[in-house]
Amino acid sequence: MAKHSAFPPPSFVVIHNRDELTALSSSITKLSLSYKTCHNLQQLDLSRFVNVKEIRIDSCSFQSVEEVKVIGLNALERVEIGKKCFMKDSKWPGLNAKGKFYLKDCKKLKKVIIGAYSFREYSICELKNLPAVEVIALSAVNDWSESFMSASLELKSVRCGDG
Repeated sequence: MAKHSAFPPPSFVVIHNRDELTALSSSITKLSLSYKTCHNLQQLDLSRFVNVKEIRIDSCSFQSVEEVKVIGLNALERVEIGKKCFMKDSKWPGLNAKGKFYLKDCKKLKKVIIGAYSFREYSICELKNLPAVEVIALSAVNDWSESFMSASLELKSVRCGDG
């Protein structure tokens, strides 16, 4: 017998731990991960949330994750990652840089905002096939960052105005 709920699944969810993230329905439209969330994960793949329009990760979260994938989310419009996410607290971060961040194939994505020190030990940052992107911000203006400090960042194309 199929389970039926009197209430539809929520479109906006705040996640506090690994179990909540694992149990989450893939039909949500806004995903918010709370402060200091999920330190015991090695990999984070958000690609199953095909209807999500916004992903927000609060500061100091996912500090053990070594690979992040956000791929093929055609409804996604905004990604916002707080300070000190996806980083280990290391005195010599460049010596153990093996993290990988993939943000690809998101047709409607307009904004990517990444806080200071996030992805500090990541050597790969691949932003690809994001035709609607308008803003990519690493840290705040006049703020020290260290985001992707071990990665080679290269801007391959720029689109200005309507063309």
